[in-house]
Amino acid sequence: AFHEHSLKLATGSVVFLQCAKAKLGGGDGGLSFSISQFEQLIRVGRSRDFAVCKGTRRDGQPCTMCVNLQRSEYCKYHA
Repeated sequence: AFHEHSLKLATGSVVFLQCAKAKLGGGDGGLSFSISQFEQLIRVGRSRDFAVCKGTRRDGQPCTMCVNLQRSEYCKYHA
């Protein structure tokens, strides 16, 4: 159910997670959060400098790496 709602959030959305449970990832050192109700996710704004790389992967698909627009429109692989 949450997945249907999260698709409506634009890339670069800044959200507040109310009463979220934090969980450390496996061996990759990642961190994830979970909520039990969609209402716990509150959109508070949008980051002007967050974007997805404008490059193209070797398989012809658009690159999915995140970039900081203050530095470049391309990730380290396409710069």
